[in-house]
Amino acid sequence: MANFKQHFLTASGASGVVSSGLLSLEYFTSEQAILGFVLGTIGGILPDLDSNHSKPLKMARDIMAITFAFIIMYYKAKGYSLIEMGILWITIFSFIKYGIFSMFTKITIHRGMFHSIPAALISGLVFVNIFYYFLGFSAMLAWVYSFFIFLGYMIHLALDEFVSLNLMGDYIKRSFGTALKLYDKNNLITSSIVYVAMIGLFFLAPHSFEFNEMLTSDIIYKDIFNILLPQGEWFKDIF
Repeated sequence: MANFKQHFLTASGASGVVSSGLLSLEYFTSEQAILGFVLGTIGGILPDLDSNHSKPLKMARDIMAITFAFIIMYYKAKGYSLIEMGILWITIFSFIKYGIFSMFTKITIHRGMFHSIPAALISGLVFVNIFYYFLGFSAMLAWVYSFFIFLGYMIHLALDEFVSLNLMGDYIKRSFGTALKLYDKNNLITSSIVYVAMIGLFFLAPHSFEFNEMLTSDIIYKDIFNILLPQGEWFKDIF
């Protein structure tokens, strides 16, 4: 499977391309594009959240806890004093690092159902509900941001499968097929729980009409083609 550096660079690169495209199409503001990029990069690390043997991944969990604590604080602490903001940040950070992340490392098996397509869908659905119900984002923005999480997650899984193939030789690593899977044949009970959770989160999530329309509309793809090259002078008004 791929290492931390490969996952980080690939997810950040893909997230940067997508967020830049949405910025050029004026679907995103600069601030929203930055947050989308950050969320996509984090999504690319999430599948290894259950690993407790890698120093880079331990550091990544700390970075994710810090990042999410600041994101939540920024959206929930408007009008608070500095002391209140500090207390809120410490509380959120501690809950994520010592609560959520510690729980994952104890109850999950690395490359089990956490490395699967349903888990990628659950990650997006968890965050769309957090963004909409807890942070107060619009349904459209909540779905777009959660798509970045899902995108990074899927890139991680696809990269794991890709490095399992020896394209220059004549063999396939034993890890092939353990990432882009729909269920864990060694643990059908856990697989069933994951599917139940996925269905429940989907029905809890806000409506996705605008997001679906954006993905299926011909207009957005025509607009993408139009922004590939500048319409006129290159780098106009850069200075």
